[in-house]
Amino acid sequence: MFDKLEKHHLGFIVPLQDREKIEKVFNKKFHYDAIQQTHVLFIFDEHLGIYLEYICQEGRAARQKPGFAHICYNLKDRAELDRVENFIKENQMGYQLTKLERSGSKECGMITFYFIKNHGIVELNLAQKE
Repeated sequence: MFDKLEKHHLGFIVPLQDREKIEKVFNKKFHYDAIQQTHVLFIFDEHLGIYLEYICQEGRAARQKPGFAHICYNLKDRAELDRVENFIKENQMGYQLTKLERSGSKECGMITFYFIKNHGIVELNLAQKE
């Protein structure tokens, strides 16, 4: 099922001390995401056609190792979110990590995180406002 969903971004944990270096490379500033309790920076990668999210190793991400953290999928509406969530539950693929909440970043809408067996952390993004 996940292979049929539109990818929105790939999230990567970066050491907090690398924040200023990354800002210089992209000439953009991280912003504080109160939901994740960390600083994040979204960069659109034109070659991949998706965003890359740089997440500082603090807040919810404090104990995560640097490197790949999660993949985020766009969902068109609440009905599609319900279908994906039911698919996860019915197939005992994993469990919900966070309730649906407004993202702390303008690049996303309403988001929820799941842990999916043999896949890792997945973010589901309702891009349209509810």
